Amino acid sequence: MDEAIITINSEQLFDDGNNDSIKFVTSGEFSKIDSHYYICYNESQITGLEGVITSLDIENSRIVLTRKGSVNHEMVFQKGERNHCMYDTGEGYITICVSTIDIDLKLGENGGSLYIEYTLDMSSALLSRNRINILIETKE
Repeated sequence: MDEAIITINSEQLFDDGNNDSIKFVTSGEFSKIDSHYYICYNESQITGLEGVITSLDIENSRIVLTRKGSVNHEMVFQKGERNHCMYDTGEGYITICVSTIDIDLKLGENGGSLYIEYTLDMSSALLSRNRINILIETKE
């Protein structure tokens, strides 16, 4: 894997208007193996997930986000699809559904960008609408 600078912009939009946004820059790793792109980075105190390693496995328009550490979960993003996942809150697991609205991938050998827009719901009740923009720049 190549060393990379990873910039993450994340927004959570709630019905009550108490929206949340986070922007942070971190070092991580990026690679392309066969038809898969891989991104891996350490979460930070800013995200509230310090000590957690996040990895993304991207193939075509399917993205699998995995977090391991003090919380553990896997989320699958596929445009127009609704996927269930077990979400580790740190206090226990809950089942949530991820409905992917849009994915935009612009990745190449030296990095690029990806955008994911999705909703989270539990028992058919909307929890939040989310947007993630990730910019990957490999170090020369």
